[in-house]
Amino acid sequence: MHQSLTISDALLDQATILLNFGNEVAPRGQKTLEMINHVFEILNPLQRNILVENRWANPFAQLAETLWVFAGRNDMDWLERYIPQCRKWSDDGNVWRAGYGPRLRSVYANAHKSNESDPYLWEEVQIDQIAYVISKLKEDPSTRQAVISLWDPVKDTFSGSKDYPCNNWLQFLVRDGKLYLSVVLRSNDLIYGFSHCDFYLWSVLQELVANCVGVEVGTMTWFAGSFHVYEKHWELLKEFRIVDVSVKPIRLDVNTLNRFDTLLDELMLAESRLRNDPNSNLVDIFVKSEYEYFARRSEWFAVAYIMFVGWEMKLRGYSPVEIDSLLSVHLGNSDLYYSTMLYLFKENYEQMLQVTDSIV
Repeated sequence: MHQSLTISDALLDQATILLNFGNEVAPRGQKTLEMINHVFEILNPLQRNILVENRWANPFAQLAETLWVFAGRNDMDWLERYIPQCRKWSDDGNVWRAGYGPRLRSVYANAHKSNESDPYLWEEVQIDQIAYVISKLKEDPSTRQAVISLWDPVKDTFSGSKDYPCNNWLQFLVRDGKLYLSVVLRSNDLIYGFSHCDFYLWSVLQELVANCVGVEVGTMTWFAGSFHVYEKHWELLKEFRIVDVSVKPIRLDVNTLNRFDTLLDELMLAESRLRNDPNSNLVDIFVKSEYEYFARRSEWFAVAYIMFVGWEMKLRGYSPVEIDSLLSVHLGNSDLYYSTMLYLFKENYEQMLQVTDSIV
């Protein structure tokens, strides 16, 4: 099994593998290079932000979509602000039918009545799969039953939808004091899926579950039935270059799911105040009120709020240099900071090197 240290290393490694060994196939008439039954491991999932020149991953969108999923949402109205093309994959233009948010946080299913001895007595219940995994691992740290299912045979076995879940199954295993995560996907595109939000989302979930269970974060293993890249990106893959800089991840400093959800609710309300008040002074908001509220409670959530402010500045026409003047103070020497600068200065890479004091 191929191993890569970080998401950035994995992106280059897998690009090379697809270009050199991928088989050309054309599902739905779209040419791809594909590896089937493809498995690889990422040794340090905590460094989740991509530092690859010419990939220009959007960390604002990655973080926003991740938080939107954790909030149990699948609506386009909120997400469109960060991913303008999101309605393209919606059947009705309003929601992602197969969005992971509801499937993670509020699955409705028939379950055995826990207080009944008859195994055939069932009732409808609402299941939070994240809460289940954490509870299961606390109850039995060596369990092999801490799994999350995202493919719903009731909802996903019909034709004609634009949206079928690509990520299908997650397993969390604690061994040697570390939480290992396996991700199984029926289909995974290197650009649109793996290096957009898939890895980012699950790496945050892995860290959250590890914190709640009280263990360290182990590796993440990726199993893709079809791992591929579309023809329009074949040449782009040849231009990828890792940005050689020493960075550290910003660690999630919350260790209960209830605390995480409470802060997430507050963060989403703060984000709504930003988007609904276009005349607000972003610098004053950033320095004096909302940021300080989150900073007293969680550095990770304070940083998430800073990222929302940075995106709002971008939407209002602030320059990359002006946005950097706020972000650099609080993101520090982190992979998130440099990934953000790569994205903001993608049209002027040399200027980014000057702003960040020559990071390469």
